[in-house]
Amino acid sequence: MQATGLRTAVAFVLLLAACSVSIANQDSVEIPGPAAADQKLELAQEVATAVWNSGLPARIHEQFPSLSEEELRGLGVRWNRTTFAAFNGPDKGKARTQVVILCVFSHGREVGPVADRIVQACKREMQAALQKRLATPSA
Repeated sequence: MQATGLRTAVAFVLLLAACSVSIANQDSVEIPGPAAADQKLELAQEVATAVWNSGLPARIHEQFPSLSEEELRGLGVRWNRTTFAAFNGPDKGKARTQVVILCVFSHGREVGPVADRIVQACKREMQAALQKRLATPSA
C-alpha cells in the first residue's frame, strides 16, 4: 500500500515538473461614444484587425528583441462586449454595456519582467489607431 502511494506521489511530482506555467498579462482599450454596442463591436474588430495585420507582432519584436518566436506567439488581441450591472451605489442594478479591444500576452515566468511593457506597447498602438479611426469621418 505504501509503495502505491509513493509511486502516485512521484508520478504527481513528475507531472508538475513537466507542466509549464503560463501567465497572462492583459489590458484593454474601451470603445467610447454613444454608438450602439453592435456598432462599437464592429469598430473594435476593424481597428484590432487592422493593427494586427499591419505588423504588430513584428513591431513588438523590434521593441523587445530578446523575445523568441515562441514567446512572441503569446501575443494576441481580441475584442468583446460585456454587459454588467452595479451591485451598489447610485447605479445599483442598472445595466451597462462596454466594448473593448484587449491586448493579451501569455508567457512563462522568465518573460515576466517585461510582460506588462509588451502589453502596454500593444495598447498604445490600439489607442492610436482607434483615435485616428474616430477622427476620420465614415465613408
